Amino acid sequence: MLRASNGYQSQYTDYKPGVRRLDIADFNAMSELQAQAALTRCCGSRRWVQGMMARRPFASFAALFAASDEVWWSLDRSDWLEAFNHHLQIGEWFSGKNGFSNYPAEPVSDVILEGLARGNHAYHKKFGYIFVIKKAGQSAADLLTQLQKRLRHNPETEILIAADQNKQIMTDRLMRWVTS
Repeated sequence: MLRASNGYQSQYTDYKPGVRRLDIADFNAMSELQAQAALTRCCGSRRWVQGMMARRPFASFAALFAASDEVWWSLDRSDWLEAFNHHLQIGEWFSGKNGFSNYPAEPVSDVILEGLARGNHAYHKKFGYIFVIKKAGQSAADLLTQLQKRLRHNPETEILIAADQNKQIMTDRLMRWVTS
């Protein structure tokens, strides 16, 4: 169990080599509770999980991913905020807080960590939710640059950007536990 500074406890873990991935028949055959748990590990919005559950069974992974996008973009701001609150703040991954010390492989300077902490605080103060970004393939410095850039947005623009970033994270998480 992983704990974020916002109090959320995540059961989500990355795909581990050697662990069997699901095919669509496996997912469709899951009990309702198993499927809900699997989907909740991909997205913390209860309405998104409910929407996905209502569309089961899925004919293919393409149908699963299309449903994911459709349900996500049908949600309202409060549902998106619920999903955002299930993420760690950027910087917790890099600082080793809460048991996360394996990302990234390269060391991160204290200056960058302090910048992320200050930026996270300013972002939350301005927008009322944590900074959400798909971090895969980006360095801590890259993420700090993106955070600083997004702090210049107005709230109407930023909520849509954060929602799109969350959708990308969800899609990545779905892809980690399925095969084509």
